[in-house]
Amino acid sequence: MSVARTTRSESGFTFLEMTIVVAILGVIISSAVSAFGAGVNHVHEGRTLTRAESELRSNLVMLTNYLRGADLTKLQGFDGSGVATAPRIKRVRGADHLGRIYDPEVTLEWRADARPVNGIDHPGSIYAVSAGGTELLAKRVPKDGFLVRQEGSNLVIQLRTYYVTSAGTIVELEDAAVIALRNKE
Repeated sequence: MSVARTTRSESGFTFLEMTIVVAILGVIISSAVSAFGAGVNHVHEGRTLTRAESELRSNLVMLTNYLRGADLTKLQGFDGSGVATAPRIKRVRGADHLGRIYDPEVTLEWRADARPVNGIDHPGSIYAVSAGGTELLAKRVPKDGFLVRQEGSNLVIQLRTYYVTSAGTIVELEDAAVIALRNKE
């Protein structure tokens, strides 16, 4: 009579094998989370830059549209090299049988903002100031971030702006626009 011997085969993983698998999974998950975080940061930076560029372009358009009607012969506030940080202009409103009709003289000037901005030493904006009132033309302009240079019958507007996100990220951009003035006596 033979006795059947039964052996129980134990299958499974050892503690060492499980530790290695968990470590490998940890590295894979950590890499995936890191890549996802980097992607989110890249998207956030891209959006911030897009908003900052959009605001800079909008400010330049506002300034160029405002200066476009200026009479070249009525420009004031420019130094000997043709640069002004607070130019005074007269815009042509129309004409009649006596000649041109002008709006009141306007000074484009930088004014400090009342609220401080972390990371910007002197935050401010550009305003058109006349006897008739004050009009905001360009916002988020740091001190010394605006000048107009006269080159013949052209005005070159140089503008630097800043943009601050809710997270406190600051982007500063600078650009220029050229206007060919056609109004001259």
